[in-house]
Amino acid sequence: MKKSGSIKVKVPKSAFWEKDGYKVDVDRITDNVHQLDLLNKFFIERAELEADYARKLRQHKQKYQVYFSKSSMYGSHQQACMDVLEQSEPLAVIHEQISKLLHNDCSARVG
Repeated sequence: MKKSGSIKVKVPKSAFWEKDGYKVDVDRITDNVHQLDLLNKFFIERAELEADYARKLRQHKQKYQVYFSKSSMYGSHQQACMDVLEQSEPLAVIHEQISKLLHNDCSARVG
């Protein structure tokens, strides 16, 4: 680093116009492309996880609705179990929306 008055100026090891000076920039650009690819894969995988979770919540709800409706439970106990299952749908919708946003917005911007 050179001092110019009170301002510190960072001098690069090699200048772009020198022999093989472009390699530093090419390496930086290549690294950034790899980072964007990794970020895109992250968003896509997370979107798939969110969609899968929403699907599994719905399957869980359907499975246990049948069990609870045929069980010997009655009254407030059965109603409480059914109420818990009913919370699965709004939660599944939220996770579906997150999946769509990650795929359509985040991944589309990065990819």
